[in-house]
Amino acid sequence: MTFLCNVCGNAGTPIYDMTDKQSAADYDYVLQRETLRCLRCDSTMRHRTIASALLEEIATRTGRSTATIEDLASVEDGELKILDTDTFSPISSRLSQVRGYVRSKFLPNRPFGVELEPEVFNIDLQRIDFPSERFDIILTSDVMEHVRDDSRAHQEIWRCLRGSGIYIFTVPFRRNMLYTKRLVDVSTNRDIFLCPPHLHGDPLTSGVLAYRIYGQQLIAELQALGFVVEYRPTTSVKHAIFDGDIFLARKPVGKVPPETSEKEAKLRPAGFTE
Repeated sequence: MTFLCNVCGNAGTPIYDMTDKQSAADYDYVLQRETLRCLRCDSTMRHRTIASALLEEIATRTGRSTATIEDLASVEDGELKILDTDTFSPISSRLSQVRGYVRSKFLPNRPFGVELEPEVFNIDLQRIDFPSERFDIILTSDVMEHVRDDSRAHQEIWRCLRGSGIYIFTVPFRRNMLYTKRLVDVSTNRDIFLCPPHLHGDPLTSGVLAYRIYGQQLIAELQALGFVVEYRPTTSVKHAIFDGDIFLARKPVGKVPPETSEKEAKLRPAGFTE
């Protein structure tokens, strides 16, 4: 099988890594999701699924259509402000020099909000150190299952998006499961494990704890915040994407979160809009 990588533009045969079937079942992802790697940039099917959605969104917003992330890096002029929470992905490495593209890491032993290197910040998504309405696009790739208080993180993402801004993300998601499956009880200050710990691979540590596997409840929770949510199953044989999936949560212009009272909205600084 040959394919065109929509991250780097390489045309060739992807590498299929043998995936542990038990881990795939436990963490609920399709076997190809973290494999079918590009020989040139090491993108996996998950990376190319995100790239597909990002390229489409930028083309819609700017009228500039590009086939790959590498092409996008050569034409993007900084008009759009983007926050990417993955500094290690092939998408990140190609957009790192683009004006308006900001990346974040999560280093709990370092002060949050500091700039670690040019346009790379140490950020806790439960309390994002950026002003409201800072970004047009926020990207997370298999991050939210590792955030202890994901509800608070989603509120922060809402706050940091401009009106019509979009949150593009992937998470472990069971399409036929109504409620999110909790792996850890976080109702107190202490983590209480409800099953053997799920540790996912992480470039900074020996493994990062997963708190949940998402069900359709996730969509309802995002809608309750005010997002317009699209869950998009994705297949593109051309790009070696098979049964991929991605979420797109858009913040409507002028929308005030349901939990914000009319009085609180009036007390906000002039020029602040949701």
